[in-house]
Amino acid sequence: MRRLAKELTFVRWRWLLPLGLSICIPLLLGQSDISADNVARDIGSGRWDWTVFIKGSPSDLSRIRCVSYHLDPTFPSPDRLVCDSGQSDRPFALNAQAWKEFDIPIDIIFVDGRQQHLSYRLRLQTNSSTEVELRREFLQKHLVTSSHRVNDFCFDARSSHVAIALVDGSAKVLETIPAVGSEVMLERTLSPIIAIHFQQDQNVLAAFLKDGTSRRFDAATGKVAKQPLARLSTTNFTSAGFSLAGNLLGTRVPSVPDSVDIWAFPSAKHLYTVNGAKGVVWSKDDRKIASVGNDGTVRVIELPPSSQKPVQIRVRGQILDGCFTADDQGIAFATGTTNVSVFSVKDGHNISHIDFATKIDRVSFNPDGSSVIAISSNGTAYLRVLNDGQTTEIANDVKNVHSVSFSRDGRWLAILTDDRDLKWYPIRISDLQALLALLKNRAHN
Repeated sequence: MRRLAKELTFVRWRWLLPLGLSICIPLLLGQSDISADNVARDIGSGRWDWTVFIKGSPSDLSRIRCVSYHLDPTFPSPDRLVCDSGQSDRPFALNAQAWKEFDIPIDIIFVDGRQQHLSYRLRLQTNSSTEVELRREFLQKHLVTSSHRVNDFCFDARSSHVAIALVDGSAKVLETIPAVGSEVMLERTLSPIIAIHFQQDQNVLAAFLKDGTSRRFDAATGKVAKQPLARLSTTNFTSAGFSLAGNLLGTRVPSVPDSVDIWAFPSAKHLYTVNGAKGVVWSKDDRKIASVGNDGTVRVIELPPSSQKPVQIRVRGQILDGCFTADDQGIAFATGTTNVSVFSVKDGHNISHIDFATKIDRVSFNPDGSSVIAISSNGTAYLRVLNDGQTTEIANDVKNVHSVSFSRDGRWLAILTDDRDLKWYPIRISDLQALLALLKNRAHN
């Protein structure tokens, strides 16, 4: 989703006293590296099927007689004793189902009678550390715009290029996989560029300037068209944002900070003023907007406006992010809880929940309708495949996220932080592996 924000989250020593000796001799018992781990699978309706097990070297595991797991008191028979070592990849495993994460105290009982206590936190998420590491490697090799502060950005329809408007008022076009010399700077304008968008002709960029004027640029050369587009007004604007299709523009002015004006683009025809708005959410077909009021009320407004009264949606909790579903028939909100609520745009009724293991602050639907991205307050990004409910952790270090969105073809994910740093990387693991191979070949040549 592209948001229009208002600025527009021991080795233990055991002391042995041999009989008849009056001194203590420290005896270091063999260093054991025993720990616990778990796997989890989302089975729908907020429930998870999970298996917790013990990890250690073959010699350490061979010395274990039983493992005692102490589950949450809400479980029937919460104290579970497992004495069967079971499968080698998941020894002394315990399987159950749960709604949420919780702590599991574990007692390891050894053959010689000793005991070792472990404290373990059950994690309800599908682990994909390989994908996380690959994406981290990609970001390290990829020349992302972390050295610049970004106001706005847009992928072209083929996701081969990204246009970015920088905080200093300049703008540039980058290849999605930047090569040396591929950067194109747009001609400098007298007024700073605060919003940018690829037009239907992918060689043309539209830019909205702080002074209310709009210009077109050749994306390949950065040259500005001589004839400026219609001017919205003579007022200086604090922030602006294009809709997903680029036919609408939302703006804010300093004199009315809680209002958003909606304009047709490029005609500069004023369509609607949303008063008392924290922000607006664009539908993908540019026929609706959803305004998020300061009181938490959401209104779904048809464009161009009609005599029909806007649909009102009541959302529990503080709205942190929102987006239309891929078919524009629903709108989803993240409220800092473990579920993302989806409401009908026709009548405002709550039609479904998408549940996650941790509290979600940001959410966006893939344009092809296949998946949804959700980012938690602890910096974990989850990709939920909607047809089978499978959840993959695709990143674990994306904190302080301002907005998250997919490219138009749904193959790239872009994350803009509160510090105005922009990063993007592929969603599909096959694309990721191919691009890493490309980057490695470039490095050798």
